Amino acid sequence: MTADVSNEDDCAALVNTPVSKFGRIDILHNNVGIGSLDGDTVKIEKSAWDNVFNVNLDGAMLISKHVLPIMRSQKFGSITHVSSVAAIGSYPLIAYKTSKAALHEFARWLAFENAPHNIRCNVLMLGMIDTPMAIEGYHKATGTPRGTLRKQ
Repeated sequence: MTADVSNEDDCAALVNTPVSKFGRIDILHNNVGIGSLDGDTVKIEKSAWDNVFNVNLDGAMLISKHVLPIMRSQKFGSITHVSSVAAIGSYPLIAYKTSKAALHEFARWLAFENAPHNIRCNVLMLGMIDTPMAIEGYHKATGTPRGTLRKQ
């Protein structure tokens, strides 16, 4: 399926499809994220900030909102959210890192709120992954030519 996680109707449809086919959902793995080099707060465009939060945080909330009633009725489930070490590191990705830090607190709340329903919620805090967004951002931030990585 193709879905926009920042759109609640798409999230509801995304949940309803496997429930219609399989009758349940045991695992939600939220692996969505966008970001850009916006390393100066004075220069951040509000629309760019909102877009990152709509996808990275609102998307996690919306899909969770629609999965939780099914998992609660089953008395079982596992939710994982992919975050980033950027949430606690000094990277010039202000909206991205802030949205991922907020995702940690959202996941903490989900875990607390849903423990009585036997639903676990965890955050996977990953380092840089070889994706076009990450690698391009790395080279812009460090000034290194593509195809090379600077040793830390």
